[in-house]
Amino acid sequence: MKNKLLSLAAATLLSTAGMAQLPTLDFESWTSQAGPPAYNDPLGWATVNILSNALLGGNPVTVFRESTNPHGGMYCMRITSAALTSNPAPADIPDTVGLALTGTITLFPTQGIFPGFAYSARPANISAYMRYTPAPSGDTCLFFAALTKWNGTSRDTIGVAGTVIGTTVSNWTLYNMPFVYNPAFAAVQPDSFVVVCSSTDDLFPKTNSSMFVDDISLNGWVGMNDPSVLNAVNVFPNPASEFTTIRTNNPAAREVVVYDMAGREIGRYTINNGEVNADAWKMAAGVYNYTIIDEKKEVLNRGKFNVTH
Repeated sequence: MKNKLLSLAAATLLSTAGMAQLPTLDFESWTSQAGPPAYNDPLGWATVNILSNALLGGNPVTVFRESTNPHGGMYCMRITSAALTSNPAPADIPDTVGLALTGTITLFPTQGIFPGFAYSARPANISAYMRYTPAPSGDTCLFFAALTKWNGTSRDTIGVAGTVIGTTVSNWTLYNMPFVYNPAFAAVQPDSFVVVCSSTDDLFPKTNSSMFVDDISLNGWVGMNDPSVLNAVNVFPNPASEFTTIRTNNPAAREVVVYDMAGREIGRYTINNGEVNADAWKMAAGVYNYTIIDEKKEVLNRGKFNVTH
């Protein structure tokens, strides 16, 4: 059902060129492109919005900064599939598409898809909140993640996770997707990480299928974990009702500060043995931001967690 797109993801993982900056995973950070037409891309993500430029055929914008009913914060990502009127992009991008992946897509001076960003931990699972509205005739969307390692001549796939959604999902739903690690690389630490989101089945693509994604997070650690890298913060349980544990192995971390969505500080916790237990039972149901700070009050990491009662 998604074999071609999975093949595309696997093929693009062979490249190490153009590795992207650290991407937004809560979709609060976006970059503005002047166009015409003007559009926004999630920070650190590659989208086919690049093909909407009038000089490249004026294709429709397919990835949007959505402010209506995000899961948390101000924005989420909406991907709505559309038919391209002109396709000067790398041949692997189909003519009907709704696609976003961590990394970059370049057209000049060379064409290429350069997925992923530097990453060297082994998470137990990846989670994301998603909604889906398929085309009236039916469709499927894909969320796919892969951890890879450059072996000197090609990329080894260390672990993969993902899901396919084939029905309407009207409300925000948490999808927890465990990483399946290749036992042949049990002693190998990955060096890059890529996420691919497609709102339509590329073998039988449909227009007007909309996939909504928000608040991606990595949870738990297995094997040769190196928790000093990006997103090396484990928040569990999430959602929480009584307590939520925020764990980091960054030796510089001193405090966790929790804020509500209006930016008001509602809790400050001293880190002991690399973790704190935030009092979720004292908080109203909703989404909360946290920051991890060092002794100079500089921010080391940020994230979100949810409280339900």
